Order: sequence, then structure tokens, then C-alpha cells
Amino acid sequence: IVNAVQTAMSRPAAAFVGELSFGEIAALATQAVVYIGNDTGLTHLTAAAGAKTAMIFGPSDPARYAPFAPNATALWRPTALRSEGVSAGAPPEWSWERDGISVDEVEKKITQFLGISL
Repeated sequence: IVNAVQTAMSRPAAAFVGELSFGEIAALATQAVVYIGNDTGLTHLTAAAGAKTAMIFGPSDPARYAPFAPNATALWRPTALRSEGVSAGAPPEWSWERDGISVDEVEKKITQFLGISL
């Protein structure tokens, strides 16, 4: 996945997969313009470290799972969840293409979050 993303980028990007400690990741993230990630521990770590953080959610509820930090924003499209919550996994009929937040929506929300225009 990292190679595919690097290949698709218009500018070179460094990859640090498996090379940094949690402390080093947090320190690096605080120097970034924005950290963009999914709903994972690493994304919560960057928000806790003070980095501007954009967290992309799938079929889960940011009101419950997003980092509660002033420098973080949750990007998602509301969806109905199973009664068991996210521990039951994504609803079988849920798909990123139809139900998830689009790349265009993410770009728009991140530029708003950062107060910039493209």
C-alpha cells in the first residue's frame, strides 16, 4: 500500500514503516501541516501529541471514537450501525464507494479545517 501511495503522489514522500517508535511518530506528526489517518491508535496518538489530525471514519461513530482534541477533526458520512456497534464489524451491505466519505469530501473538509483554499 505504501508503495502504491508513493507512486501516485506528485511529490516524493518518505516512508517510515516499521522504523519509528511511538514517541518519534508523535514528534514527527507535530511537525506536519496535517496528519491524515483512519480510526487507529496511531491517529489518536498524533492528536494527543498536538498534531493537526484528520481522522477518516468508515462505519463507526466519531462521537464515540474520535479523538477529543481541539486540533482534530473527524471526517465521515453518517451511517446506520449494527446494534452491537463497531465491534461487530462493518455492516455487510456497507461499501466505501457508496456509503463512505469520498476523496473530494475529505479534501474539502481538510482544507476547511486548515483554513486554506486550493
